[in-house]
Amino acid sequence: MAGSFGTPSAFLVAVLAAVWASGTAQGSQGSASTATPTDLLADPSGLPRAATDPPTSRIGEQLYLQLVEPMHNVTIGMGDRAVLRCKVEGIPPPNFRWYKNDAPLTSERRRIQIRNYSWGSRLRIKKVDTHDTGYYRCVATNGQDRVSTQAILYVRYMAANPSGTLRLVQPMNNETVQVGNRASLNCKVEGLPSPVFRWYRNDAPLSAEKNLRLDIRNYEWGSRLRIRHVETQDTGYYRCVASNEHQSIATTGILYVKYMDGKSSHFVWVKGRR
Repeated sequence: MAGSFGTPSAFLVAVLAAVWASGTAQGSQGSASTATPTDLLADPSGLPRAATDPPTSRIGEQLYLQLVEPMHNVTIGMGDRAVLRCKVEGIPPPNFRWYKNDAPLTSERRRIQIRNYSWGSRLRIKKVDTHDTGYYRCVATNGQDRVSTQAILYVRYMAANPSGTLRLVQPMNNETVQVGNRASLNCKVEGLPSPVFRWYRNDAPLSAEKNLRLDIRNYEWGSRLRIRHVETQDTGYYRCVASNEHQSIATTGILYVKYMDGKSSHFVWVKGRR
């Protein structure tokens, strides 16, 4: 039938004209459209719109991806077990990839284990050897963003420590605590003769005698600084210097004290340094 109208457009105009004419004739029975058939062809906005379904992906949730805590350096001896943690959270939950010296790392039966948790991902290496020393990087992606963190695993060759030398067993830990809680920083140094330890905050000497909130104790493995009832002004760089008659070495960590205002607190970690 459309052929008698010459073109499909002419046929559509005729159909719309008939519908329009019918609506005009019945104006007393209902409201008639004021748009002509040719108007509807030129501007189809007058036609009813198709219904669209609302997005179904995580309605009401904020998509994000953030690094909760940077990975920490690890120093251990041959034959020990090394654990590296990649603490990342996000919506949707991220996928994790691990690398050693930029080469992809996968689980290895009975020795290398990679497991994901609600807080992130964990790499565990059993019976480490010196060839496990290297840079380890964790990459997290969730389609919304991409974050990464890296650390150094150093495996010591277990040889006798020459007399008179000092050795940093492990870099000082960073610590993040809330106001009013207790903070502990460890200085793990060994050697013969046994070293004497001195503690500093932002290069100013610390003394437990002058500040009753401080507790400094020495052990066989090194020295520990403990601060009770921390305050925001306790935030800073803390350095431990170990010395004997032959040598002096130091390690530094950061204490960050969060002021609790009833809201979640976001902060940036900085790696400890020697």
